[in-house]
Amino acid sequence: MNHSTEYFVPNHDPILGIRDTNIAQSITLDNWQRKAIVVPHEGDDVYVYIVTGEIAKLNRKVYCVTGFSLKDNKSLWSHPFLSPEEAISWIGRHFQQQAVA
Repeated sequence: MNHSTEYFVPNHDPILGIRDTNIAQSITLDNWQRKAIVVPHEGDDVYVYIVTGEIAKLNRKVYCVTGFSLKDNKSLWSHPFLSPEEAISWIGRHFQQQAVA
């Protein structure tokens, strides 16, 4: 059974505008709610950030690592995790070494 997820828009979400003050060298437990990283990916720069959401009807919080194309100005992907620690760990394994600030 599929359940929809409702997302909450944090200050560092691209729909509110991408600002240099929201970009960091890395995403940590101390800054994940307000910072993003920018990484090169397939000829594009991708804005990577964590957004919280809630799975409707299950009352379960999720932490989605989202990639946003700066070239095409659109969301590329979103990967849900059950904790911010899991989301940060995934970012670390896939992107932290590539971040350009």
